[in-house]
Amino acid sequence: MPPAASIEAGIARWLKFVEPASTLLRVWPLTGGISSVMTAFMISRAGDSKTLVLRQPSDWSLEHVPDVTCREFNRLGALCGGGLPVPAPIFCAPTGAHFGRPGLVLEYIDGKPELNPSDPSNYVDQFARQLADIHGFDTSSQGLALAAAPLHEFARFGVETMPQAEPSFQVARSWATLAANAARQSRNTPVLLHGDFWPGNTLWRDGALVAVIDWENTRAGDPLLDLSISRLDICWACGPQAMADFTERYLAYHPIDTALLPLWDLCTALRPVTNIEAWAAAYGPLGRPDITADTMRQAHSGFVSQAFDAWRQAGH
Repeated sequence: MPPAASIEAGIARWLKFVEPASTLLRVWPLTGGISSVMTAFMISRAGDSKTLVLRQPSDWSLEHVPDVTCREFNRLGALCGGGLPVPAPIFCAPTGAHFGRPGLVLEYIDGKPELNPSDPSNYVDQFARQLADIHGFDTSSQGLALAAAPLHEFARFGVETMPQAEPSFQVARSWATLAANAARQSRNTPVLLHGDFWPGNTLWRDGALVAVIDWENTRAGDPLLDLSISRLDICWACGPQAMADFTERYLAYHPIDTALLPLWDLCTALRPVTNIEAWAAAYGPLGRPDITADTMRQAHSGFVSQAFDAWRQAGH
């Protein structure tokens, strides 16, 4: 990613292009980004000031997500228009002409990720209700342009190469179980998926969840995908009981078939097995230096064990 001085120069260049009568007052980084770099900036015009955000996708996103900036710009417009609490899109820069690399200018929402809640029960309830609202969104809304959900989500485990990781992650056992169930078909109607609904992608203010950010992985699919991702992250941040409470409350708000949840948990558990240290590095800037690669490994082991226990208890 470009250095801070380069980002500030790009913002100043963009401002001269779109609002030449405005003055750039301040530029500062927003912490917690993994898939993108977020930079806030304040501008003034005719005595009024406002704050905006420049979101610049990572190199990985630019390489692996086609038209990532334009797609997210249109998607945010549809989500914002449909009533979800997302930053309103203001400007799309699909090339590096303005900022040195592609990016989006977004509405600034006063809030920050919360990973150390003072009221964990209220926290998981709001988190669950927000995920249920996302899954209840109209997937036919113009601008979403969601990719079609695969009929058999687990089919890839029968053909892809298994990653190599530490034995404690139980990758071979998980992969074999998923490959053995490659033909299983989702039992739920496809919904709008956020794709990475974890506390770091939510903004909070005064104990209230005020926005959901980072919609670059959005698609249509089984709601169990999002639910499982959230479960593991809640487990890491707040513990297994909070994970169970979150799951129960989500299902009360959005009842779905959970027969395949253990398999989705195994899918989710495979996501960090090759780069757990990089995942752990995100927690310090978010106020949780106590969440380390070692604590995440320990919780991960329990998460995988409960998935296998649930699958076995279901008679498999």
